[in-house]
Amino acid sequence: MIYGQFETYLDQHEQIYAYTRTLGEESWLVLLNISEQPAACNIADCGAEKLGDIVIGNNADRTNRETIIEMLPYEAIVYRVLKRGL
Repeated sequence: MIYGQFETYLDQHEQIYAYTRTLGEESWLVLLNISEQPAACNIADCGAEKLGDIVIGNNADRTNRETIIEMLPYEAIVYRVLKRGL
């Protein structure tokens, strides 16, 4: 995940650092709650229309792929981003 196009999102969000990494046909959305408080974000504001599987994260109980992602304090999630129509 060090190669490819890098694009940040939610630049004004005080709690969540979000970016996508894209290389060829593969794209990932990385969400990091960098605060000690729960935080939420909308995936549409992060350049993704639909999320695929969780590639890695530090919350073993996370299963949601909802439009609004409710994150725990200091939670990190990497989602595979699905292409339109999948």
